[in-house]
Amino acid sequence: MLKRSFDFALSLTNIIFSLPLWILFSLLILFEDGFPIFYRQERVGKGGRIFNALNFRSMIKDAEKDNYYHFVINIVKEPFINYT
Repeated sequence: MLKRSFDFALSLTNIIFSLPLWILFSLLILFEDGFPIFYRQERVGKGGRIFNALNFRSMIKDAEKDNYYHFVINIVKEPFINYT
C-alpha cells in the first residue's frame, strides 16, 4: 500500500510539473499546423489487449494516407539497414 501511495503521489507531481510543457507543445502544434493537436493510435498491450494511445501529432495531418511517412523513412534510413 505504501508503494502504491508513493507511485501515485510521484505521478501526480510529475503531471503537475510537466503540464506547462504540454500546453506549450499544444500551442506550438496549433500555430504551426492547426487542429488536430493529438492523434489516437491503437497499440497492443500485455496479453494481446488492444488499447488507444493519445499522442501529440508530430507529422503533417493524415501523413499515412499521403505516403508522406514512406517518403520521410526513405530520407532518414541508414544505408546499412535493409528495410525490405
